[in-house]
Amino acid sequence: MKSMGRPLGAIGIVLAVVAAALIGTYWISGDRIGPEEGNLNSATASGGAALSALLRERAQVDVRMARTSSELGNPHEGTFVIATENKIPAEALGSVRSHASRAKTLVLIAPHQETLDLFARDIRPLTKIDGGSFNARCTAGWIRAADEIDGRSTLYLSNRGDDQVCFKQVGGGTGLPGSLVGREEGGRRLLVVGNPEMFTNNRLDKLGNAAVALRLLSGHPQLTWYSGVTEKRATDGEPGAAATWHPPWFQPMVLGLTATVVVGMFWRGRRFGRLAREPLPVVVQAGETTLARGRMYRRAHEPGYAATILQQATCRRLAATLALAPSADPGAVAQAASRVCRRSPDDILHTLTRVPQNDADLSAIAGALASLEGEVRRT
Repeated sequence: MKSMGRPLGAIGIVLAVVAAALIGTYWISGDRIGPEEGNLNSATASGGAALSALLRERAQVDVRMARTSSELGNPHEGTFVIATENKIPAEALGSVRSHASRAKTLVLIAPHQETLDLFARDIRPLTKIDGGSFNARCTAGWIRAADEIDGRSTLYLSNRGDDQVCFKQVGGGTGLPGSLVGREEGGRRLLVVGNPEMFTNNRLDKLGNAAVALRLLSGHPQLTWYSGVTEKRATDGEPGAAATWHPPWFQPMVLGLTATVVVGMFWRGRRFGRLAREPLPVVVQAGETTLARGRMYRRAHEPGYAATILQQATCRRLAATLALAPSADPGAVAQAASRVCRRSPDDILHTLTRVPQNDADLSAIAGALASLEGEVRRT
């Protein structure tokens, strides 16, 4: 039973580490990666993490992502983006209106008809285009004549003659709908954008999507991006609310790897436990070991370390010959040896403690130590 205890304990430790890694990944990633379209913290194809990074790094914009009304914070005189094609939740209407009325720039991205009626009654959707490119075909402060965007789009028309209608289909002229309608009035700007895909990670790098998105959203140092998730959906985990932080194949892969580890540990579990001592297959002569160590020290250019090893070994052997303690210091060994071989204690101590400066000194010390040991043994 004791032999099985160690494998089971090791298996438990490994499984605990795997579980902790998975939980840690979920904990760290769950708040940053969300599945709903228009989430600036999402790294999925329909998310906007790339746009968020672009605004922060290139335009120095303080970006605030608000999935629900409780995350909106205080209204500010910056840019407020409503990025949902669904109706604004009833519990969020008051807070959203407050932010929209305070913002210097209000951006509606593919808005629901009720949202359009609430903030831009004079603008109406006319048709939807599944894909393709759109040239600017307008002149406005936030759009350049050479701009071109790409992606699925709703085309809008405005009843007001002073509104700018941009990004029309090829051949579009005056009075035709476009993917962007903008107006400036009383120091405030309203932008209705019918192309939600141009802001996503999947299409931000297509044509001029990134440049246009940056110009539309970087007019103020603060930006709040509201994606219109209901409080209930955000907290109850309804379909689409939970954070999709891994691809579909990730979970089966983890389960398969875990099963493989468990089976492998049971299979090789007999190897676990204390190390067993086994005799070496060959006998190595002490002289060969000494020569090998000497060559190693020589290649390392460490004559001082090699001399110390020789001097310590000589001291131990002399102490045994002179009936001294094995831990006797070089001074005591030198005094005892001087009485036997009638040499100066200082001369013997110098031999036992001298530090060589080069290989020649090391050779001289080795010879002196051998001579000293021979004298003591012969006496």
